[in-house]
Amino acid sequence: WEWDFEGGWSGLENPTYLFSSPGTYTITLTVTGPGGTDTETKVDYITVTEPVPEPDFTADQTYGAVPLTVNFSDMTNGTTDTWLWDFGDGETSTDQNPEHIYTDEDYFDVTLTVTGPGGTNTITKDDFINTLNLLSAEVTAIPETICFGETSQLNADASGGSGTYTYSWTSDPEGFSSDIQNPVVTPDETTIYMVEVSDGEQIVNGETTIFVNPLPEITLGDWPEELCNQQEPPVQLTATPDGGIYSGTAVTEDGIFSAEEAPLGWNVISYTYTDENGCENTVTDSIFIDNCVGIFNENATDASLNIYPNPNTGRFTLASDLLIGKVELVNQMGQIIYVNVFNTYNIVIDTDIERGVYFVRATVSDKTGNTSVVYKKILVN
Repeated sequence: WEWDFEGGWSGLENPTYLFSSPGTYTITLTVTGPGGTDTETKVDYITVTEPVPEPDFTADQTYGAVPLTVNFSDMTNGTTDTWLWDFGDGETSTDQNPEHIYTDEDYFDVTLTVTGPGGTNTITKDDFINTLNLLSAEVTAIPETICFGETSQLNADASGGSGTYTYSWTSDPEGFSSDIQNPVVTPDETTIYMVEVSDGEQIVNGETTIFVNPLPEITLGDWPEELCNQQEPPVQLTATPDGGIYSGTAVTEDGIFSAEEAPLGWNVISYTYTDENGCENTVTDSIFIDNCVGIFNENATDASLNIYPNPNTGRFTLASDLLIGKVELVNQMGQIIYVNVFNTYNIVIDTDIERGVYFVRATVSDKTGNTSVVYKKILVN
């Protein structure tokens, strides 16, 4: 057997053949046997027509507030000659890819009827356009402005739509993601938080910004590292910016530290400053208090040492009926700005120091060798 299908052939007795293109086909069969060969031809025996088109369509948006402009796209499979759109609001179109404006609030069925060589077919998508029950989301952050290290809560208040919502949070700069409705965040810098809210059909997006103020930068002054627990004048601690509060053992809020009131060992002192944005920072340092009882004569009094003139210009005389040995001049921060050893009873000290309050710390000895440390306050003007 030899079959000719006008574009294909077969040698089977009873073949199956697929005609892939529409048209009219002439079929020829040639058979050969012991008695010879014969042929039969049937002209235009097979007619193949176009299939019925399978309609489908999409839209650039399917929900929104009125007036809602929707661009429809024909996605029909098969040869199509004409299109008839029914937008569900009484309006129609014969364009292949029409644009339509919805002005009423409702749900709308959309129908597309297509016609081609193979026939006519129709598809309807129920409630395809929604201008009534719209999904919305109010996005906020509480608080919107924070200091570095603080937290803020993001809030996505969804309403409308199906009533069942999912959330997807991201951030700019990148680095944060969450599917929680109201997550808590601690951004290191000012950050925009974006959320996508979905009800299974509709999707809305929103964003909020959290502004992050830096903490104030604090620099501590030249605090003493070690002090004796006796015969030490109060020390004025300093830090910048000024205007903060000191806290710790034996220190006042304005930074006057008393070694005599402090316990032995390390004393931790903090300085806390709050800037104009309400951002607070704290820096700490320690001062060691040594037990210096063994080197002092507890019976010594300031009367054993006289200073004149006082106030003075930085030049003054020390006089005592005891032998004056080591003399130190200490400023209000506890820093020694002058030191000398004399071993005499009358001393003239001439210094070029700024105006202010200072302490003279002098070691005095009696004839038996008992040693005392005496403090006297002077005013330089």
